[in-house]
Amino acid sequence: MHEDSYRFLNRILVLASLALACAIFAVYCRGDWVCPSIAIANTPCVLCGCTRDFIDIYKGNLEMRNPISLWLFCIVHVEFAWRLVFSFLPCRKRFAVADAVIHGVLVIPLLIYLVLTNPVLART
Repeated sequence: MHEDSYRFLNRILVLASLALACAIFAVYCRGDWVCPSIAIANTPCVLCGCTRDFIDIYKGNLEMRNPISLWLFCIVHVEFAWRLVFSFLPCRKRFAVADAVIHGVLVIPLLIYLVLTNPVLART
């Protein structure tokens, strides 16, 4: 049972990430993209420039506006490939639990960092 639920969860994550990427890309290409942090607080966020940098990377331009864009681009694509592979391959329960623990350990500090450096929350 755990194999099926793990595969199902990975398929949901792959589809959700594709939907989010398509929505952001569509809004960006239409010319309506504005960083939510700039729109709300008139202050650039830690990730400002990453969306434009991702588009530029796809076009072959590696001049980055944000120094973490290239790293983030690589991490996002490795994670997407990981989820895509394991949405079709069976795995043991220990592997699924280890995957959840590793991602929890990696995501929690990132979320804390983003919250602490968010200029919108700093103003309130």
